[in-house]
Amino acid sequence: MSTAQEAPTSHYVPKSQRVLACILCQQRKVKCDRKFPCANCVKSRAQCVPATLLPRRPRRKIPERDLYDRLRKYEDLLRQNNIKFETDDHALLEDDRPINDEHVNNSEEVDEPSPATTVKSSASTNAKNFWHAMRERYPGSDNDSGTSHEEATEATILGAWDQLFSNDDHLIFGARQTTVDLSSLHPEPAQIFKYWQVFLDNVNPLFRVVHTPTMQARVIEAIGDLKSMSPAFEALMFSIYCIAVVSILAEDFTAHFGAAKLGQNELVAKYQFGCQQALLNCGFLRSSDRDCLTALFLYLISVSMSTDPRSLSSMLGLAIRIAQRMRIDTESACAEHGVFEGEMRRRLWWALVHLDTRVGQLADYKPQTFTPIWDTRLPLNVNDADLRPDMKEPPAVHPYPTEAIYIVVRGFVADFIMNTSLHLDFVAPRLKPIAKASQQSLEPGKGELDALENMVEEKFLRYCSEENPLQFLTIWETRGFLTKVRLLENYINPSSLPRNEASLDKGVLYASQMLQIDTRIMASPLTKPFHWTSPYNFPFPAYIALANELRRQPFRDDAQQIWEVMSDNCDIRLITTFKSKSAFFTLFSKVIMLAWWARQKSGQADDMPEPRIVSKMKQAMEASGEDTLPLIEPKDGLGLEDPMTGFGSDQYAQQSAPQYPMPGQMTFNMDMNFGWPAVDWGVAQSNAWPGGQFL
Repeated sequence: MSTAQEAPTSHYVPKSQRVLACILCQQRKVKCDRKFPCANCVKSRAQCVPATLLPRRPRRKIPERDLYDRLRKYEDLLRQNNIKFETDDHALLEDDRPINDEHVNNSEEVDEPSPATTVKSSASTNAKNFWHAMRERYPGSDNDSGTSHEEATEATILGAWDQLFSNDDHLIFGARQTTVDLSSLHPEPAQIFKYWQVFLDNVNPLFRVVHTPTMQARVIEAIGDLKSMSPAFEALMFSIYCIAVVSILAEDFTAHFGAAKLGQNELVAKYQFGCQQALLNCGFLRSSDRDCLTALFLYLISVSMSTDPRSLSSMLGLAIRIAQRMRIDTESACAEHGVFEGEMRRRLWWALVHLDTRVGQLADYKPQTFTPIWDTRLPLNVNDADLRPDMKEPPAVHPYPTEAIYIVVRGFVADFIMNTSLHLDFVAPRLKPIAKASQQSLEPGKGELDALENMVEEKFLRYCSEENPLQFLTIWETRGFLTKVRLLENYINPSSLPRNEASLDKGVLYASQMLQIDTRIMASPLTKPFHWTSPYNFPFPAYIALANELRRQPFRDDAQQIWEVMSDNCDIRLITTFKSKSAFFTLFSKVIMLAWWARQKSGQADDMPEPRIVSKMKQAMEASGEDTLPLIEPKDGLGLEDPMTGFGSDQYAQQSAPQYPMPGQMTFNMDMNFGWPAVDWGVAQSNAWPGGQFL
């Protein structure tokens, strides 16, 4: 800033802000000491949300590009309504294509020190509406009544459906003879506050589908009279109870709730039943209430701990269809609901997409939600305190990490990958023409993944602090995911990466880095509140890749280092999980023991001690009564068919080998692109998937 600009403000004394009572004290109508946190909130162990008056922000000057984009939008609306207008085409930009602010030319960018997510404008892509077309065809019908023809017609049809089919919610949760009194299933008020706090600490930072300030006020109000809650809000409360209990590690449950009458599993079952009944009460299959859909989303996360991914994928398909009926997959529909509601709908849609994609992969299904067929904008990089229900203008995007940094980075990475040719080649090759042209902004000589990694580091990760638990998790989960993508690309993209020793060595490097990053995440005390999400991040592809290479070259120079990396991860990940025999334990044992058996049977002198991971495998197998000998005997020594890849250990360059020799292409059922391309964040399946208890 110039000296001339500084002079007028050098003697200005800013007026001190008036500090108001916090939101909780306002709701309780008690005196607040106006500190943060206040004494009342500290005493009740509740989150203190300040209600300080914010100074009015100067109106941001709208860039010329935004004005042009808005003009295009209004002109498109006029064309849709068959309204003639005149325009000065010479005043518009020469390139009339929609501008993507994330990929503008560097010379046009405004210098920003932040990874702020901005609102993107684009030409209208709204689907046509039948009722809108009818109104245009018969415009006189609007004058016959006080309401529009479109609203009256749709409301009439929906009302007719309600009258014809008044009780069909039993399709999912079964029929019930009488209505259950849910007030008896709610915990005590003190326990409700504890569950709410656990939810704020362990769950909400990963999804942000619940707005903390407004929800906390509603919780306080509801505690006074549990029977007066609306059905949708009651379903949301029970879903919070469910996921809060699930998110507590077994060894910490007693510390949180003492000697409870019911154990952790019994509490989960109780609250899941209450959530089911509450969802039935609010007619969740027909409801368009965001609270109802949020409750269903949190409920599905809680039941994922003990549900077959195939069943869970079907239930998520139901949630996705409800969301699509609510049109939260359409940006224009989200914007129609206002700033606050629109932002919460965007967060919920992206959370559903991430969960549906990940579970779909585990269920051997490629969900079409993770394709560029919808246009809901990414969540904004703002704190919950920046969002208010009465807002008329979007909040200013923060330049540095906020409470939403986890979902912002996750969404940014997912949005980029969703439009890459590498991903679309697997899920929907025909959609490649409509994907965003992300390659247009790539630096010369760099591919899609290089560009993504550079953008993520520059826009987000370099501003994150490793001392903050959520930011630490964001940094290393993102880097771990990008490393996994590189590992998979190394095996599944033979056109750009020839299958030779160099590419296989790169695969070993990426797989080792995956395990080292995962070990770092799991070993850090900062990530303990989020450990309940770790099973879906189990680095199984890395283990398969390394085991395959150790079988092919048992005495490679870095063999001992590879075994050490796997052992370190096993110590952190699996030290308490090898307790009983299970299908996954058999699978995982096969991967590891065959690699070690190849070294033992080579006949060469070997002074390397038995790796810790092998010792743990043997102990677990002996405890469960299994034979510690290899589960699969090679056909003729080690040089013939490899049951892990389908081709011999020395046949990686032969024409008869599979086209995509990806680690994990086994004789048993395993998706070739295991883990690709969803971002592995945010949900757990501790009893049914790797990383949890092998039951």
